[in-house]
Amino acid sequence: DPRFDIGEAEDEVSANKYLQKIILHQPNILFNFSNLAYQSHHVPTSEVNLMKKMYFDVYRLGELQHNLEQVEPVVRSADLLSFDLSAVRSSDLPDNLLQEPNGLYGEQACAIARYSGLSDKLSSFGVFNVPLEASDRSNKLIAQILWYFLLGVNNRKGDYPFADKDTYTKYTVSIEDGTYDIVFYKSHLSDRWWMEVPYPSKRGSKYQRHFMVPCHYEDYQTACKDEIPDRWWQTFQKLG
Repeated sequence: DPRFDIGEAEDEVSANKYLQKIILHQPNILFNFSNLAYQSHHVPTSEVNLMKKMYFDVYRLGELQHNLEQVEPVVRSADLLSFDLSAVRSSDLPDNLLQEPNGLYGEQACAIARYSGLSDKLSSFGVFNVPLEASDRSNKLIAQILWYFLLGVNNRKGDYPFADKDTYTKYTVSIEDGTYDIVFYKSHLSDRWWMEVPYPSKRGSKYQRHFMVPCHYEDYQTACKDEIPDRWWQTFQKLG
């Protein structure tokens, strides 16, 4: 989504004003929120700071253009994914409702959909802001996004949380002279990576499914350089 769609607490829920209601809902059961491909000219700095203060995952469009693979661990940890077609540039989706000149390329949209389908945890996937009267080119891209999602679903490996992590290859990396021991797991089924993040025992029951955090091989390489991966530290702060 090119925007965060936060809105104000008193606003009626709409397509671009709903996130505030979810964040403020009591009891609060939202563990994490991720936004992919936001565009800085659409998002006030105050909203970016709010997302970071809450330890949510937000990625600028430019970051994804540089390295789209970083999306895979993000969507692998999601239960639900909402794909706003406004995030796709209008040259690739001519009937983009916002007529955005910048945005994801069509092949990037399809790659994200495939990553989403491959996630064993994801249970809901939706495509939104679909134009009512779309050209053949727009309809073809929308159909391809859905096709690649289903391709991913058809190729799910039954990884964590369905597989036993004890069957994975385990790597323990000591950080900062033993101040932190970060445990990584690599799946033999998919070659994907996870890492353990400790949480207070009194909160373990509520957040147990987030104890194993999807990550990338690059996070393991970062730890091997005696640096704490950003993904680990952000989750650690959230659970603390």
